[in-house]
Amino acid sequence: MPSVSQFGPSEVSMHLARHATIRLSLLVLLAVALVPRGVEAQVKIESHWLRYVKSRLQLGVRSGRITIQVRQSGSFQSPWSTDSQGRKEQLTIQHDHFSDEASLAYQRVSPDEKLAVSAATNGRVAIQREPGERGKIVPSEFVQPPAGPLTLTFGKDGEKTTIQTPTIWHLLLAHRETCERYVLPNLMILQPDWKLAEQADQLEKELLRTAREEKLPDRGEWAELVEQLGDEHYARRESADRRLRALGRPVIGYLRSLDRKTLDAEQQYRVHRIIQSLADALNEESTRETALDLLTDRTIWLTLMERDAETTRQTAAKHLEQLLERPIAFDPAADEATRRRQVDALRKEFAK
Repeated sequence: MPSVSQFGPSEVSMHLARHATIRLSLLVLLAVALVPRGVEAQVKIESHWLRYVKSRLQLGVRSGRITIQVRQSGSFQSPWSTDSQGRKEQLTIQHDHFSDEASLAYQRVSPDEKLAVSAATNGRVAIQREPGERGKIVPSEFVQPPAGPLTLTFGKDGEKTTIQTPTIWHLLLAHRETCERYVLPNLMILQPDWKLAEQADQLEKELLRTAREEKLPDRGEWAELVEQLGDEHYARRESADRRLRALGRPVIGYLRSLDRKTLDAEQQYRVHRIIQSLADALNEESTRETALDLLTDRTIWLTLMERDAETTRQTAAKHLEQLLERPIAFDPAADEATRRRQVDALRKEFAK
């Protein structure tokens, strides 16, 4: 390779500029290569109309359920248009000024897939994804009703799998890979900066920390208050109702875990109203608040008893024994097959 001294002044400048350009190009390629895949995916999926959603609606999670709130009033319907990847899309936002209720519906169609996402302020969320004309994706459907469990169904006819969980956190903690494949990418279409997977990781750490360091609340007192919700005297029912509400967020998980078959109509009605009232009073939930919400949830601790780390299994098993106030048939140090059988047996016991 010739040295710089062999060139004239103008040639030297061109030579240096050419090498500077090459170095800059290499730096750009390196920077692109270092961009996390998740970030790259978020950039690709955000369209003009979905950016419009941010200005109109606020999506969040409260008490483990996906919520939307109105930021800017008014209804809107976009024409069918084509995004940066050649997919056709349409967005509809409906807003009732009198009730302040709102809903959104987003559709995206391409030869590879058909996607429909809807959400409403009444709590309903639905995501349906099907293969297009030449698509080979696995069909999936995620539904969060206004009340009741969340349902995820995926697979082709004859091979469908259905999962039901009380909250999005249960789904993320117990079925992480499935959730990341069929739920999170579609939710991030509506809100690309949502970091639900990272929040679930933080939640698990906070649950374990809380279980190790804090004393469990007096569930015996809670049980007595629930019993009094069905008392024949109205004043006693009202007193129990007020005291349960005053307990705040920690009591939500306990009330949700109650077997409704053991409650009379009055108790069921009041328990439902208390849960709804406490949940509605909360803003976007913090990791700490969510951990307190799930601290008394037996199914969460069964999930953590299946983790790879033995210390996590030990903490989860010990906490579950405290919740049940009795020993459980589970050995955190046993082999994986044995542990799975023990956890399955406990799940069957709790399902009775």
